[in-house]
Amino acid sequence: MVDIICIFTDTFDTPDNNEQLVERDEKPLQPGNYFIVTNGSIALTEEAPLLRALSLHSGSRIVSFRDAVRERDRRCVIIGLPVLRPDVWGWDFFHVAHIFPLAYEDHWNQSNFSRWITVPPANESDGSIHSVQDGMLLTPNMHALFDAYIYQSIRTYEQLDP
Repeated sequence: MVDIICIFTDTFDTPDNNEQLVERDEKPLQPGNYFIVTNGSIALTEEAPLLRALSLHSGSRIVSFRDAVRERDRRCVIIGLPVLRPDVWGWDFFHVAHIFPLAYEDHWNQSNFSRWITVPPANESDGSIHSVQDGMLLTPNMHALFDAYIYQSIRTYEQLDP
């Protein structure tokens, strides 16, 4: 469970009470007393973290979003597996995923994340979350890992421009 979220303006180190540096790895931070050492500033936020929401294949999908991501990527953007002959094999082995979860579209709108979008969706009434910049093509297994927060993309919206 996340109790607080810190926002740092620079890199930081975290030594414990014994001045031993706490390594950054996949293990959860154990309860205890820690120091945060940084040359930058630290701000605390009251904002609650968004939990990954699975977007199941139900309801209507935005076809223009799906097609734009497929056309741009033509491969799984994580492992690089190319799409071979979609005219023969179809798209069953590739999923179009939203980077920012579609389940949190209200949060996207309230936070004005559309300000980062430079390529609007084909139909602007679909909403900016359906910009090709918020999409990526994945294999089904990488899509499941991404949805479970096991793999997290660190690419920025600027890098996603087609």
